[in-house]
Amino acid sequence: MHKYGNQAVGILETESVTACFLAIDAATKAANVVVEGIGRNRFASEMCVTFRGSVSDVREAMEAAKRAAEPVSRIVAKEVISGPTEYVEDSIRAGLPG
Repeated sequence: MHKYGNQAVGILETESVTACFLAIDAATKAANVVVEGIGRNRFASEMCVTFRGSVSDVREAMEAAKRAAEPVSRIVAKEVISGPTEYVEDSIRAGLPG
């Protein structure tokens, strides 16, 4: 079993560092989620953040994050995985710093 049990994961990718931090602020204020990690594409200015929580909390957080980030930056991707498999969990861990 991984650290986050059966929690959903939300993945948001933006084209701007500022938009990423605005998204994190909005998401964590809107719902009961934790920030699992933040990553940066070393070849571009794109940022990726992952959130954890219940499916409903992650969905709510992702919508708040999108609303906060969109005025500042294009949203590259926004997805919620309600029940990540161990393969997905391993991939997330491999792709996040820390």
